[in-house]
Amino acid sequence: MQRVRHREVQRAVSLPAVGTLVNEPAYSALATEFGRERVVEAIRRQVEAERQGGAIEAGERLSRVAASLRTEAAPRLRRVINATGVILHTNLGRAPLSRAAVEALAETSAIPVTVGHLPQERLPAPVEAAGYFLIAEASGLIATRPGAEGATVDARHEGNRLIIQITSDAAAQPGQDLENALLDVTDRVGALGGRLRAGQAPAGAITIEAEIPCGS
Repeated sequence: MQRVRHREVQRAVSLPAVGTLVNEPAYSALATEFGRERVVEAIRRQVEAERQGGAIEAGERLSRVAASLRTEAAPRLRRVINATGVILHTNLGRAPLSRAAVEALAETSAIPVTVGHLPQERLPAPVEAAGYFLIAEASGLIATRPGAEGATVDARHEGNRLIIQITSDAAAQPGQDLENALLDVTDRVGALGGRLRAGQAPAGAITIEAEIPCGS
């Protein structure tokens, strides 16, 4: 009887390694959205909880990790998450840089957002996702700047790059924390080999621009 109990305990604590889980496709997708470090930490907490309370199914583990990440991000990204909900409910989730998707996002903004040029063709999913969240974060940030009354979004596929520019009207004041407020987006763009710049144009407008390699 003692041996049976010992084997049961061994099975309960036989859990996948954090490094193995984070490289699985589903967790990699979470890393694209929330950043690898946050996902690793969320997985580590979940594995520890299972080590204490018993292993659960892989799908339930993924759901709990995703829920934990979204709960942590909610205070900072509530507006973006709501906009994502608009896209999902309108069946536009597979094309986050489509005109309908970006215009749906613009409608959630606290200031008027004019949607200019957008790529006609589909791009790799991680690139489209990064572009969508850049537009959401940048337009949301501009809306918080003193004097901001509107913004313009423009995205172009030039060669092997996606170039996205979000520009405020001339009245907006950038403040000293502009680049710090975009660190998460900078990391997301950088993870794809891209770069992001944020500053104030000579005419006074806030300009946030990203270049993201897209392979074609």
